[in-house]
Formats: sequence, C-alpha cells, structure tokens
Amino acid sequence: MNKWGYKYIRVNGVNILEHRHVVQKSLNRLLLDDEVVHHINGNKLDNRLENLDVLKRGDHVRLHIK
Repeated sequence: MNKWGYKYIRVNGVNILEHRHVVQKSLNRLLLDDEVVHHINGNKLDNRLENLDVLKRGDHVRLHIK
C-alpha cells in the first residue's frame, strides 16, 4: 500500500496500482494520460470493477472539489 492508501500489486515483475490494473484489464487497453480511476464508494481498497469509474482528470478534480 502507498502513503495515499492505494494497494499495489506485482504484474509481470512490475508494481502497479491495483485499481488501475483492474480497469485496464477490463478495457483491454492502457489508460490514457488524462484518464484516472475513481473509487465510487470512496474506499481506496475496494477495487471491484463495479466500484471503479474512469474519468477525465479534470472531471475527477471537479468531483472531489464539490
């Protein structure tokens, strides 16, 4: 886990944030530079696909400013 509370996993010898890996596998592609993964219920350790949403970086910032 990192200092922000996100879980890392090891994939093909590389550490990757688990929530990003789950979404990338689902999309069958890497996330774009301006895409972030949002935890819908706010629990950073709940990396079930149904709890993850891909947002543009600016939309994610606006969501958390509200």
